[in-house]
Amino acid sequence: MFKNYHGSLRMRLISFTMVILFFVIIIITMTNFSSIKLVKTYNNFSESYNQLSLFYENLKGSSEHIKSYLYSYNTQDYDKYISSVNKAQGNLNYLKSHSKEELRFRCVLLENMFVNYKNLVKEITYDDMNHRITEDEYDELMHLHGLIDATSIDYFKYVTNDMLLIKESVLESLRMQIGIAIAIIIIMLAAAFIFVYFLIRSITKPIESIVENINSIKVGRFNVSEVKNGSKEIGVLLQAFDEMAISLQEYVNSIQEKAELKQKLLIKENENLRINKTLTLSKLKTLQSQINPHFLFNTLNIISKFAYIEGAQKTSDLMVITSDLLRYGLDKSDKVSDIIQEIECVKNYIRIQTARFGDRIKFETHIDDDIPTIKMPGMTLQPLIENSVTHGVKDIISNARVALVVQANENEIIIKIEDNGKGMDSDQLERLTMNIDNIDDIDEFAESTSIGIYNVRRRLEMFYGDKHKFNIESSIDCGVTVVICIYLSNNREDDVDVQPNYS
Repeated sequence: MFKNYHGSLRMRLISFTMVILFFVIIIITMTNFSSIKLVKTYNNFSESYNQLSLFYENLKGSSEHIKSYLYSYNTQDYDKYISSVNKAQGNLNYLKSHSKEELRFRCVLLENMFVNYKNLVKEITYDDMNHRITEDEYDELMHLHGLIDATSIDYFKYVTNDMLLIKESVLESLRMQIGIAIAIIIIMLAAAFIFVYFLIRSITKPIESIVENINSIKVGRFNVSEVKNGSKEIGVLLQAFDEMAISLQEYVNSIQEKAELKQKLLIKENENLRINKTLTLSKLKTLQSQINPHFLFNTLNIISKFAYIEGAQKTSDLMVITSDLLRYGLDKSDKVSDIIQEIECVKNYIRIQTARFGDRIKFETHIDDDIPTIKMPGMTLQPLIENSVTHGVKDIISNARVALVVQANENEIIIKIEDNGKGMDSDQLERLTMNIDNIDDIDEFAESTSIGIYNVRRRLEMFYGDKHKFNIESSIDCGVTVVICIYLSNNREDDVDVQPNYS
């Protein structure tokens, strides 16, 4: 009663999806290639422009140094001249090796003038061994330097023109790739339309025939007509329908009972589906209410890369620093870190606050070079620096100062966090110390401005025990100084591998 002409729908869908995926990969590859080429072109232009600027700066420096030498005959000035000349030569070498043919030829001409300048200096300085430089020789030297320096405007134009030629080539390639991509997309859309049309037709036409046979069965005609199907799946359906049509007359009553049972099961299933949907929505809302830190880091990295591509270098750097600071805070807030990582965390925090406050707050770090990498609780130093910023110098309009000092000797490491804020009198300092050392209600204490100091103090106690000292020094109009002293054992490896006293 039915004929099977084609393969399965699944295989056709898989084949079509693979073809579409192949073309999508081609379009993505072309787009990425164009972007990479454009970025590379911009970087080459930027570097060429920078090298040309450095050449004229080094040329100017060489002129100043040689004039100083000719006035004083100080060998240090001559050495500085040689250094500037060598750097300028390096700049020219870069431009010659990274430029197109026309600009490379211009660079050769510029190099010839530069060589004449160096040779003239060499002749003049050699004659110094026998007599002083004459006014004519000095004027000739300055004139040659002026000629080279006067070429700066023209050569910056040459570099720009070189970039414009490359830009036109890149844009032409980009336009061609966009045209190809559009053509591929149009072909894909046309192919998709044709495929979907025939796919729907291969499904709906057999179904229409089945509907006609069902209408025949409804009026009692069980000799149904032959149906041509377009896939294996429809064929299975048609075979099942044929078998049902053959046995339907014998099992009408049985089917009716099964239909009633099926209806009850369907109602029950719908109820179960409703309950499951409610549970699923509840779980989804719970998941949506959570912030995924990795999503935040990835978002900051993407923003940083876009900022870098768009030329916002400071914004890109600030995004990277903020991401590193957030990641360190989440990873180390309740874990063991070391003093080097803690110092780096403070430096990142200082970079962010410097971008925020500008010249209003001056941040200083004085770190000894031989600080041992001892273990310490994560996020110990940054909260103290933050406390100095938000409470110590918050009311200072200008010349505010916050400093981190880390000193090491054989027996101990001394860490100081200083600010030049309004400070505290002896009564305020005593109350603060008593609150930190004798706290009864942490919820009530959390409302005060000393919670950061309390957390640091408590974790240091749990981590080091009696192998450390924590002290706060202050007086009116003299700021606040927090001093942490960590005692080292005779074996430095014991301090590096110390096991924490808290989880």
